[in-house]
Amino acid sequence: MKKTIEDIIRGGLLNYSDEPFFSWGGCSYCKSGGADVYECSGYRSLSEAKAGCGNLYEFNLCGECLNSLYYGEESEAV
Repeated sequence: MKKTIEDIIRGGLLNYSDEPFFSWGGCSYCKSGGADVYECSGYRSLSEAKAGCGNLYEFNLCGECLNSLYYGEESEAV
């Protein structure tokens, strides 16, 4: 599922909730149990999106994973 989530975010075909909510299931990416997560959905490619909602992926991301995947890893200044 990690690769699929990365593809969705990289392709820019991602939608996520404005507010996080608590889920015992945690984040679908880092597999954290019991965390505040954002409800996300998206398509891996434009062709999948055009083919219909049967190709829609739904998953939850914690704030840390959403930020690092969407904006990239922050490098530390030395």
